[in-house]
Amino acid sequence: MRRRPPISREAAGRRAATLSARRAARGRDDDANHQGCRRRRVSRSRDAAAGRRGDRARFHAGLAPCRVNRGRHCPLCKVHLKTLDGLLEDFEAASVSVVALSGDPAEKAAADIAEHGWRFPVGYGLSVPQMRELALYVSEPRGAQETDRAFPEPGLFLVNPEGKVQIVDISNAPFARPDLAGVLRGAKLIQERGYPMRGPLA
Repeated sequence: MRRRPPISREAAGRRAATLSARRAARGRDDDANHQGCRRRRVSRSRDAAAGRRGDRARFHAGLAPCRVNRGRHCPLCKVHLKTLDGLLEDFEAASVSVVALSGDPAEKAAADIAEHGWRFPVGYGLSVPQMRELALYVSEPRGAQETDRAFPEPGLFLVNPEGKVQIVDISNAPFARPDLAGVLRGAKLIQERGYPMRGPLA
């Protein structure tokens, strides 16, 4: 498969990202006092702003996972994205379109593709307001050696053909991420059995 160039923030928003939502955890400041890797609750009722109607049609045949990563500076993100890239054919065979996003600028996204050869679309330029709209945790760099801007902690959104978030997984640290092979199995089951969105009472 050919390597794809990075896509802009706007294109990424049209494909899978800007999942039109309220910030899910109003008790964010209180939560910040807790230790460990936490998973954050997000309302299942929010629509995925996969953008305009024409863009939603791209995912009509199946599901679309949007993988938000911390950025080029994060070695654990590379491990996770390498796993995603290794499963790309399996996702596509299951009619699941994959896209990755970060807050990195275009040159860092391009460098990541050049170095690692990611074969899925790579979005860049996610702004802090957009990160918050996605209910992601946002971190400041620990120093110039890490990066030069605020960045999102990991998140995964599985968008269904109706443009709604079928599965969401959000963490406040790089050490807690979903098993992508399990996400793939779940995506297949959702499509084969018409498995509904869960968590309606949240």
